[in-house]
Amino acid sequence: MSSDNQESRIVATETTRSITWESVKFELNSTRTRDGSIDYDKVRRDKLTALKAYTGRPAVLYATDFLSEQKARMAQNAMSITFDDVRGLFEVVRGIEGNDLDLILHSPGGSPEAADSIVSVLRSQFKNVRVLVPVMAKSAATMIALSADEILMPISAELGPIDPQFLLSDGRGGQRWTPAQAIIDDVARAQLAVSTKQDDAPVWLMQVQGQPPGLYQQALNAVNLSKQLVGGWLVQYMFAGDGDAQNKADAIVNYLGNHNEFLSHSRRVSIADLQKHGAKIKDIVSQDRALWNILEELWYAVEHTFQGCPTVKIWENSNGVGLYQAIQMTMAVPVGAMLAGERRGGPSGSGPISFT
Repeated sequence: MSSDNQESRIVATETTRSITWESVKFELNSTRTRDGSIDYDKVRRDKLTALKAYTGRPAVLYATDFLSEQKARMAQNAMSITFDDVRGLFEVVRGIEGNDLDLILHSPGGSPEAADSIVSVLRSQFKNVRVLVPVMAKSAATMIALSADEILMPISAELGPIDPQFLLSDGRGGQRWTPAQAIIDDVARAQLAVSTKQDDAPVWLMQVQGQPPGLYQQALNAVNLSKQLVGGWLVQYMFAGDGDAQNKADAIVNYLGNHNEFLSHSRRVSIADLQKHGAKIKDIVSQDRALWNILEELWYAVEHTFQGCPTVKIWENSNGVGLYQAIQMTMAVPVGAMLAGERRGGPSGSGPISFT
């Protein structure tokens, strides 16, 4: 064999071994059950086990398929962090031994109260919790991440603001998410307009009078709650033993909780943004490339599970124990096509699938 051909073969081999969405798809296609279906569960669980073997720390995966627009429309609130997640995470950490835990987190956020309960469950069992964010952990998921001793994620991943939102009527028969800070600001504008006898005072009074009773106080309480929870966790865990813990915690919660600074609840918060405010968050790729390779493969296996199954939420640990939530999907198939029956077990067969 010529040196040129040998070099080409080496390059080809390295390309084949590179970690991509397609490389994990190839692996999945080569790992099938007896009936020919793809064994998503085995591949994903093997990669969770590999993560534990590399770090020496047990791992728990909590992920929702919220980036799928079709599933998000169908599942609605099921994608969010709710009190069901407290039960789900409790079940998958129940049999884990030791003081350390890696939590792989992918969520759009949800209930701060549920996040509080989740943190209580995790921190009552584990002295050291490290959160790994492969893609995105927003809102209440950001709050959970900030209860960790350390956060690791690639520079492509993102967290988000923690300012609370209210689902209110849009005045036209629909609903929309409204920042708690906007509710507070409307009242402040009305008060200022009335006290200074501005011409637009009637407009702001009408705006405030249209709010449900108690909403203003609820908005104040919600803003304070998110800041108090995250601030307390930062002092107790991430900055434990740091003489400047309170100041560092205040800087982070005042930054992340400021809706008027971010202007949108969906804005990206990066590694650099949080590092500037003192958070213990690192780029996993530069910190430990091998760890990122394992996590990236695991995440691609999760994405394939979501794409190939009706699963919308996964709670799973590195010991092979998991719970899975699925939605019922109605699919149109050609007349005469073979219809697969309902399957159960893991995400590969979670939940009923009906055909019309």
